Amino acid sequence: AVRTVVARVLTRGGYRVLEAGNAEEARAILEIKGGEVKLVLLDNSMPQETGPEALPSLKRLSDAPFVLFTGGMAELPPGAAALLPKPAQAAEILGVVQALIVNAR
Repeated sequence: AVRTVVARVLTRGGYRVLEAGNAEEARAILEIKGGEVKLVLLDNSMPQETGPEALPSLKRLSDAPFVLFTGGMAELPPGAAALLPKPAQAAEILGVVQALIVNAR
């Protein structure tokens, strides 16, 4: 449900979104498109692997900034560029995404 809402918010905000249901799918996408990806959003509570568990393997496939959605994590895990609390408002999501993409340039 979080993925669907966030994808809709970002698409309406003018971004192209590639969706993955879990870390394995995300790795497959990044193996092909990693150089084109400008930002990666992970959920702390993904199926099979949590966001922090998947982060190191995903970082090896893309130089993009990584944002972690979290329901209670207060500390930024190594490799993450930002934390977004759940539930995040559309304006907050778009603001973080825009700022990280601009700073990555």
